[in-house]
Amino acid sequence: MHILADVIGTLLEVKKITQTVRGKLYRVIELQNSRGESLTFTLWGELADQITSTTVPQGGTNVIILTSTYTNKIKGNYGLSTTTSTKAYINLDIKDVHDFKKRAKLDTTTKIEEENEVILLSQEEIMDKNRVTISELIELAKEGPPKVEVTKIFYNSWSYTACPYCNKKMDPNDNDTECENCLAHVTIPAEKYRYRLGVENYTGNTTFVAFDNVAYSLLNKTCNQLLELRLKVNY
Repeated sequence: MHILADVIGTLLEVKKITQTVRGKLYRVIELQNSRGESLTFTLWGELADQITSTTVPQGGTNVIILTSTYTNKIKGNYGLSTTTSTKAYINLDIKDVHDFKKRAKLDTTTKIEEENEVILLSQEEIMDKNRVTISELIELAKEGPPKVEVTKIFYNSWSYTACPYCNKKMDPNDNDTECENCLAHVTIPAEKYRYRLGVENYTGNTTFVAFDNVAYSLLNKTCNQLLELRLKVNY
């Protein structure tokens, strides 16, 4: 369970707007709390448009308030994630901002990256832009897999009926028939995992699909074992 919190800090840096591989626009900002700890925050969509070189005063220190956020920790670093209720405010003339200025060191000028014109790319252009070589993939693998937090498990449609030879989907009623994909004769189709997991980290959120081997490593039960257990408890 996440606890929503309002965050106040010195705005250290505002990155330029970037497009994800799925075409979504986002902006990363960095702020510093009164203890001198740096936090990164990813702004999505309309929220990213609120923090720009035209809305942030340049040449001085700026105090930002972010409402309705929650924190997570990735590789030892704290990050902040937005919610649909998150709002951003710069240099408000309120008691919280005045108290923060008394506690914090306000000798940092906000760094704002030069904004380039954002041109929305097609899916093919995005794929081409993010294409990497095999040697680059090997280097990325050395850094280890990115860590994400599972925030939701979709319990509906978590399994499917498949050919036991090629794992392609089949009609549950297709007993003693031929697989349309591999043409193998199937006496009894197999049940396979297809677990959908909502995941997120400080950069955003998405949905992962865990198929048979991955789901088994997470649950330590085969799909058939879980189906039998479900029948026993009438779930």
